[in-house]
Amino acid sequence: PGVQLKDMISGEIHQAKARIVLNAAGHWADRVSSMFGNNPKRLIRRTKGIHLLVPQLSQNATVCFAQSDGRLFFVMPWQGYSLIGTTDTDYSGDLDILYSESSDVAYLLPEIRRAFPNFRTEEVFYTTAGLRALASTEGKKASDVSRSHKLVDHEQKNGIAGFISVLGGKITGYRAIAQEAVDLVCKKLKLNAPCLTATTPLPGAPSVQATEISRTAQQSGLSVETIGHLAGLYGSRLPQITELAHRSPRGRQPICSHCPDILAQIEHSIKEEATCTVSDFLLRRSGVGLSPCQGLDAAETVASEMGHLLGWNAAEQQQQVEAYRAQAALGQRYLIKPE
Repeated sequence: PGVQLKDMISGEIHQAKARIVLNAAGHWADRVSSMFGNNPKRLIRRTKGIHLLVPQLSQNATVCFAQSDGRLFFVMPWQGYSLIGTTDTDYSGDLDILYSESSDVAYLLPEIRRAFPNFRTEEVFYTTAGLRALASTEGKKASDVSRSHKLVDHEQKNGIAGFISVLGGKITGYRAIAQEAVDLVCKKLKLNAPCLTATTPLPGAPSVQATEISRTAQQSGLSVETIGHLAGLYGSRLPQITELAHRSPRGRQPICSHCPDILAQIEHSIKEEATCTVSDFLLRRSGVGLSPCQGLDAAETVASEMGHLLGWNAAEQQQQVEAYRAQAALGQRYLIKPE
């Protein structure tokens, strides 16, 4: 078995062969599975959940129950704001362009006002939407479908050798899921190689202590707030960021007025985290794109800095900015009423 890969940045096509192909494609799992042969039965059930970012409503986490259907949702303090959600509805639309619809937001707004009467609709900064790829269970309400995971050995299920699918599960259980998947692969390959994820620290572990944050702030000339924020993002890799900022004082400059991130993080993300696009950095290597401005106030700064480091010309920088703006606009799509 094997796969054909397309580099979505360069457009190049590559071939990769392997004795085992592990399908961990989330809500695209059905599509990947269908490429390996006739497999008409649906493997997963997709449900959509949305969140709203609003000014902080409470310093405490709040559990609410929707009066309309009894479903619970949360109001969570997050970086000085409140993150509210989530919903749970079946989804059969475009897997690549996902956004909160007006009906999704309309479900949450009156429920929020019941708990927080002073909340105003126009205070919503933006919305986010995501899909849950649930191990398919028919005939139940979306919110009743199990969040547990399962592995499918397609050699046993439908005669496709060397193909395994990982379905369902929650991010909090990712290590246990990974261990089961790796152990199954090793068993099929007849390898005595136990999975080590249970004892392997994550990149950046252990966390940085408060005394070290204060000392680093004093030594670097950066604020305690900035160093504390960077310590939360990078953990024990914090010195990599402060060293870049020391070598180039420009690296100490803030990226956006809405968050404490600095320019040195962009260089680090390119060198250490394979950042290739403005969206990569704003949404997947930092939290800048999750600030109230959705990173829009920082997009041109990030594109310019990445352009300097990656050799982008002015046209490529502008293309990157426009691509990010289009992605960020999805967070406001709920304002457009369906015809």
